Amino acid sequence: MAISDFDLVFFGGTGDLAMRKLLPALYARERAKDLPATARIICIGRDNKTDADFIQVVEQQSRPHISSATLDADIWQRFCSRIHYVQLDANKPADYSRLVTALRNDPQITRVFYLATPPTLFSSICDALAQSGLATPNARVVLEKPLGHDLASAKDVLAFRTTVMPPRNVTLPWGVKPTTEELERVLDISRRHFETEPKKFESVREVLEAQGVKAVRPLAYAARIFLPLVQASSNAPFGHEPGGFFTLAKTWLGLDEYPTPRPHDLARRYLAAHGPSLPADFAAWSGLGAAALVFEGLGDDVVTFKDERKRTLFDLKDAPRPSGDTPAPVRLLADFDGAVLGRADRTGIIRPEHAPLMASKNGLVPAMVLVDGFVVGTWRIEPKKKTVAVSVRLFDAVSAKDRKAIEAEAISAAKFLEPDAVAAVTFAEE
Repeated sequence: MAISDFDLVFFGGTGDLAMRKLLPALYARERAKDLPATARIICIGRDNKTDADFIQVVEQQSRPHISSATLDADIWQRFCSRIHYVQLDANKPADYSRLVTALRNDPQITRVFYLATPPTLFSSICDALAQSGLATPNARVVLEKPLGHDLASAKDVLAFRTTVMPPRNVTLPWGVKPTTEELERVLDISRRHFETEPKKFESVREVLEAQGVKAVRPLAYAARIFLPLVQASSNAPFGHEPGGFFTLAKTWLGLDEYPTPRPHDLARRYLAAHGPSLPADFAAWSGLGAAALVFEGLGDDVVTFKDERKRTLFDLKDAPRPSGDTPAPVRLLADFDGAVLGRADRTGIIRPEHAPLMASKNGLVPAMVLVDGFVVGTWRIEPKKKTVAVSVRLFDAVSAKDRKAIEAEAISAAKFLEPDAVAAVTFAEE
């Protein structure tokens, strides 16, 4: 495939995405002889490095992500000769003069600016490119982020995180109880560490230790609790890899958490999802106290009912309320599913005789099978080489129709996990 000559600039060129995905993909194009002979790759970073220093980083962090079957020493050397490094702080317009110098002054060359950075830098980078005279007719900008995926739930987290956060006068693991000043210092150090780009969480421990912080592990745990961190998505299945990389929500999403608690708004969202509920249900789900007062504070937005035990349930006035004889479809719930954890009284979904069958020594809540709205068993899913095994454990016998519906749900889950694999569903009964 013929490609015109180009200078490809990676903002975030020292990051995980560039090392694990972008540079290996370009090596594949080098191997396929798709790249023009004079095309160049310019990686942007904030550290002071020479081209030779940066190539060593590429050798250590990017080369291992290329299949040994495709790695050729001569092709790799030719590929590395295209790579150049420019030290630049994306937030400092004056630094862009270095990029101007590094780029070839030829209007016929296509310039591609690939922004593998947090969204909060998009505007400042584009503005600086324009101010530096780099926004030419042959310039292109590529944005690397899932800007719209699951943004609604991300906004919910930021809207209500302040509402459900525990007080800061807590006792941390290992019995550590930091002073207010000590905790605030740790949070400030950790905030500055994570705000620039996604990093492994363990890295903050080294930073805290270097700053003379004692009891590093429990105080790093406090940072994980109290800072609005998000796990950055990657190209791994479902967007996350084990361990993962973390950064501040504002850095990744361009949004910050809402500054003041909003218990009444949270209660409305809870009722919209769960329907008629006891204040105790909302308290168990949210961890908030005075749940009855919160519900009562919703005023004319809610209506009340009495259950068979004469307890008062609340629901949104205009919410749909199907009749009790409306059939509920078969469902496979995930472990720790909100349909179960969102209730203080779970007898409406788990029959008392089945509760002991789901007990776990370590407190794990298993994935559950629902038939007509009640738990009738548990299920597990295990991807293998060419198959996805789904095992269903039933507490009691179910009808042939329900069993067929459970199997269909299990196959659907397997296909979602591994679209090209064969689903193998097995049943066992207590």
